[in-house]
Amino acid sequence: DWANPQVRPHMQLYPVFTSKICETCHTAKVVQGIKPELQVPMWADGHTHYLLGELSQLSNRQLVIPVRWFKLTDNGPVYSEEIPVTHDSIAQVNLVHADRSLVRFVTTSLKHNWFSLCDNGLVSTLQVSTEITQGRQMHTCYIKAWGDDVSGNRSKQYNEHRNIYFAHANLPQKKLSQKFFVRFCSMFPHASIGEQFDTLMVDNVTNKWHTAYDCMTSEDIVFRILPVFLSADNPQQSELCSHVGLKGNYWCRVCHLGGTQQETETDQIYQQHFEPGVPRTSEGTKLAVTQQIKVAALGVQEQVTVLQRQTGVKDKLAEFWIQALITKARHLQQICIYNKDIRDHRLQTKGNKNRAGHHYNSLFDVKTLDVHQDTPVELLHTYLLGQDKYIWHLTNIAWTPAPCQVFAVRLEASSIDGLTIPPIRASYMIQYRNSLIGKHFKTLQQLAVFRLDTALVPPLVQDLWKATDKLRALLEWDEIDKMNLYLADLEILIANVLDIWTLIDPKQIFIKAKLHILLHIVENVRQHGPAILFATEIFECFNAIFHMSSVLSNHLAPSRDIAWSCADLERFKHIVSRGSWVSNKQDHVAAGSNVKEFFADPHLQRQLGYAPQERLEPGAAKCPRKNQCASLIQRDTCMMGSIMNIGHDSTWFRCSTVVTQKQDVCQIGSWVFVNHNVRFSWIFTIISQVVEILMDANQGHCVKQNLVVIDKFLLLNSKHPHFNMPEIIRPPTPRMHTILAMELLFIVNVQHNYFDSGCHASGQQFCVQERLKTTTEESYIEHTNTNKYILNLHALHNAIIIRQTLPHHLTAPTMYLKN
Repeated sequence: DWANPQVRPHMQLYPVFTSKICETCHTAKVVQGIKPELQVPMWADGHTHYLLGELSQLSNRQLVIPVRWFKLTDNGPVYSEEIPVTHDSIAQVNLVHADRSLVRFVTTSLKHNWFSLCDNGLVSTLQVSTEITQGRQMHTCYIKAWGDDVSGNRSKQYNEHRNIYFAHANLPQKKLSQKFFVRFCSMFPHASIGEQFDTLMVDNVTNKWHTAYDCMTSEDIVFRILPVFLSADNPQQSELCSHVGLKGNYWCRVCHLGGTQQETETDQIYQQHFEPGVPRTSEGTKLAVTQQIKVAALGVQEQVTVLQRQTGVKDKLAEFWIQALITKARHLQQICIYNKDIRDHRLQTKGNKNRAGHHYNSLFDVKTLDVHQDTPVELLHTYLLGQDKYIWHLTNIAWTPAPCQVFAVRLEASSIDGLTIPPIRASYMIQYRNSLIGKHFKTLQQLAVFRLDTALVPPLVQDLWKATDKLRALLEWDEIDKMNLYLADLEILIANVLDIWTLIDPKQIFIKAKLHILLHIVENVRQHGPAILFATEIFECFNAIFHMSSVLSNHLAPSRDIAWSCADLERFKHIVSRGSWVSNKQDHVAAGSNVKEFFADPHLQRQLGYAPQERLEPGAAKCPRKNQCASLIQRDTCMMGSIMNIGHDSTWFRCSTVVTQKQDVCQIGSWVFVNHNVRFSWIFTIISQVVEILMDANQGHCVKQNLVVIDKFLLLNSKHPHFNMPEIIRPPTPRMHTILAMELLFIVNVQHNYFDSGCHASGQQFCVQERLKTTTEESYIEHTNTNKYILNLHALHNAIIIRQTLPHHLTAPTMYLKN
């Protein structure tokens, strides 16, 4: 990454103190949870290096000791927090202020480092260690590690392999969502994930430094690798935490929730399912594992089992030694090891020394990790394949073919404009309703609530859909500007989901462990930022590369073949993207310009999982070639109510799409928010529907001349009583306006208000198969009233900007149960 020009410019090397949390470097875990000396040990001004804890001097001759390097904005200057120091010229000593108060300066204010002060005689001896630096810059790199068991076969036959991948957390999330930036770490069919992590952590310790070539400064640097959190599904995260799993008495890996079957039936334990319990800690779990090992030396299996049931701790690595100790202890029961004449003196030196990585989980000793708090809840298995799957099963379990057909017709009539989902294919989803995958649940989460009524499900189930979908939309935020307000809304929505489940079936709180795990998302977001930062979908996508490597192996040594295959792929990616490497002459070289042109091929980029960010120009319109053959004059268009001076004899091309300020591609019929200028005096934001997109036939592709005809609607100042979302109505008189295309802000998803309009499947049309109409007829929804609509707040696309645009009372969640 350091030597790759496609990666290095995007690396953020310093923690950023900002209220807008959207990257790992912004999170409380990096900014506050990791000690400053473990974050960034050095700041460099060219070849002048300033280290933490070493005496330096500002340009105003003030002596200081830097204790932290940081930024206030991503692209802003580097700041430092420093302790002022006073130099006593008589005693020839440097005095630190007694209160040790910190001052903040821009690093460009630093003038002399320790070496310069030694030359000037302000310090008598050189105390800084150069064994590690050797004149090189020092940096810290964070990684997000992921591990899981994956099938090595492309067929349904399971062939278990245990894989570990990681991503460079210093990179922005837009880069980490691409397979090009995911790194293969290890794979072995026989070693557990915990054993592989033990080996990984050997290189990821605070005093382990690696050498690299920085392609931006053209010099060597040293860096260390620190894990910031561990991603996996729930069973794998339990294993990493040395936890018994979801089937144990104390089944929560994050807190001490649980008890025996009799205890969980009490009101006190039941109430604990609705709030986070006493948090587990690495030290506490390590102590529990050590105690189990000591008890196992007595040779009694029952006592070990009791400890595991009482604590919920079961270390997979320690379990091997526990069973070995029990067997050995029973074998040596008749030998008096307390007799000094026959006792081996070596037992005195090794008997009580349990070593991390040999006898128990080495993750407990990683300074920057608390495995219980740094294994954040991942949304794919916990929510999308958890809560969403539960409610879908609850919805359709009692359906006969008739309700299934009704729901399919309604769902097919939904508008997907403004949603980032594929075509719905409702008939397929209903036919295979018990075998849906993630993309289907994403579709249901955003649209199902608009197609359900009391004829299909009870009112409580409808309320559960609303609470579930609102929570999902909030969890998909990739940027949090007001953390406290966001967490308060998150707590309300999680509480609503649990409360409604309790009203439907109180036993589900016990059966569905993932419902309680949702409560820990609040603390995960507080520490690690938006939930999208610890999503695991990109690692699951990377399994496709592993599958191909496994299929092409001869399976005599699969781990070796797969590792070599992934290493070859990484080597190819590095070379073709013009990364540097050390030649035989010990200098750094890179591929030539022809290779650079080869990497620019979009087909190669797609195969490597690299997606360069293409910036669309706001206001740009696309005109089909057939429309360019015939221009229109103004009276042939829908232009009216224009505030611009447009000649009546001007000619226009009718376009198909236009780009908004938020890079959304809108078509005719799309719903958009618009900054509308009223007589050049004041501007307000309105919601409208695109009626026509026009390009000046004489100006060609001049973006500033593109126009959009919009149909203005009214956004009511109250929520719809049933959907609990903003309501949109058509004004009594048509309000067509012509605006500049650059005034379009962003696209939104709007659904027809069938609830008040009473729309039914009254229409008949021919089925289309393979793009051809058949003689088979099918029903479809005929909208009886096109004046009432609902703004879809369950939509994942533009969820943040929608809530920032609307008044807070239209989007703020409310408690379902007041008590």
